[in-house]
Formats: sequence, C-alpha cells, structure tokens
Amino acid sequence: MEIQKIEDYFNDQLPNTDYWNQFIGDGEFDYDYLQEQFESSHPKFNKNNQYLVIIFNNELIGITVYRKLPFVPIYKICLLSKKKNCQHSGVGRFVFNYLESTLRRGYFILVDDSRIPHYYSKLGFKRSWGGVNCLFWEFQNFSYYKYFSRKRKK
Repeated sequence: MEIQKIEDYFNDQLPNTDYWNQFIGDGEFDYDYLQEQFESSHPKFNKNNQYLVIIFNNELIGITVYRKLPFVPIYKICLLSKKKNCQHSGVGRFVFNYLESTLRRGYFILVDDSRIPHYYSKLGFKRSWGGVNCLFWEFQNFSYYKYFSRKRKK
C-alpha cells in the first residue's frame, strides 16, 4: 500500500461529491457530510482539509480527509473510508501509521460510529463523550482520541 496526496493522484482534477459517494458506496456516508468534505461551495467546507488517497497495486482503494485544528496539536480525522466492496484489510492502521510518522506529535480525534466492533480501540484510540463531541457539535455518535508522538529514528 502507498499513500499519495489527492492532487498528485488526480493531477489537480479533483473529483466531486458524486464520485466519492459512488466510490465509497451510495448511502455509506450522509451525502451532505460528503459535500462538506469535497465541495468548496458548501457552507461548512473547511479549506484546511488535507486529502490523502490510499493505493494498492496502482488501484485507488481508499480516501482520508483530515485537518489540523488551529493553535493546538490536534488533528481531526474527518473521513477514513475504503472503496465499496474493497476486501483489503489493515487500511486504517496503515493510514494512521503514515500520519503518525509524518505529523508532529499530538492527538487524533474523530467522531464516528464504525460498524466494525472495537475498530478504533484496536488502533489505540480511547472513546470519549463530551468535550470532543462539543468541539464539533456532534452528539449522535461517539468520539475517539489518540495521543501520538513521532517515532524516533535510530
């Protein structure tokens, strides 16, 4: 597996929400939420989002959207998803290992309700309710956080 910036993979011709909705699987994510992530005209679009694509054998198999919060070493994971019917395992772990080795130390936070039991706890995340949810006005799902520190090279 490898990770690339989205603009490098798509040669600055970035796909729209419809593309990602079909890629992930129609109805897997709320369409309005996908618009928030991919349509710059959406009122909740955040221009600080960073986009990474996950590639396996030259095939696009996943997408990650994240951003750093202002003034603090906290990174919100906005979207982490595989292609519809993708059978590759370990994609999430691969993405988080990549981010941990690339970013400075800090915290990952996300608000999600993964359909995979204990998915985030297996990746080292702790479940939270309250403060993290309040940051994002999200009270329907659990939030998760994880401290990370860049691994020292020997």
